Amino acid sequence: MIDPQLILGIASGGIGALIQLKKQADQDRHDITVGLLKETNRVANEAAKRASPWSRRFAMIVVLSVGFGGLIYAAHAGIEVSQIVKKDPIFKFLGLSIGGGEKVVQATGFVIPQYVENSILSIIFFLFGSSAAKR
Repeated sequence: MIDPQLILGIASGGIGALIQLKKQADQDRHDITVGLLKETNRVANEAAKRASPWSRRFAMIVVLSVGFGGLIYAAHAGIEVSQIVKKDPIFKFLGLSIGGGEKVVQATGFVIPQYVENSILSIIFFLFGSSAAKR
């Protein structure tokens, strides 16, 4: 027969070892996290030293110039800018559309398609957001 004190001793030793391993794993995780935070702060500080508010402004001017300037050029050159696809329902009742298909409209002149508007706004919001987060 096995002595109950032996079973209790082995179980206590095993639990103690598990607690010590857990404590060491938590300490290692903490050390890694602190090290990563220090490295992240160092990299961010170095990037902030290199950053210039003019680069963000220059990027915004380029995006606006290309986005709207290209559309203005296409309008004056008579280039077909876009195909606007609209869903054309046959029957509408209480907000439900039944049947129908897609209707394609060729547009010339100064036309701002939805994808241009969305992409330019996204870029501008990104630039303003990165500027606000920097402060």
